[in-house]
Amino acid sequence: MIDPVDLIGHWALVKHGRVDHLGNYHSTGERMNGQLIYAADGSMSVFITKVPQPVRLSDIIVYSGNYSVDGSKVFHHIKVSPYPDRLNTTEIRLASFRGDDLILTTEPGEGGRYEIIWRR
Repeated sequence: MIDPVDLIGHWALVKHGRVDHLGNYHSTGERMNGQLIYAADGSMSVFITKVPQPVRLSDIIVYSGNYSVDGSKVFHHIKVSPYPDRLNTTEIRLASFRGDDLILTTEPGEGGRYEIIWRR
């Protein structure tokens, strides 16, 4: 169970990757940089660069909107995004804490699940 108060603040990207069905970790990128912000008013934003100096839209992951929490699930209700297929959608993240780290994972899919680690 996640207390929404524990999410509030600025988080820096530590690690971004995919965990396959066998439990093997595959890094999405070694030089990714990012920031996640959860505000007390329920707003949120995420900005991740996939390369050190992004020049194309495909070099970034970016969206903002509101968030809500139910148990260990964090819902990102996306209102602003340069990607039309993400607008007005809700993305679910399974959340947990390990020390100072916030671990957000996607629900398992065909290729496994994404695991994103953030630190205050």
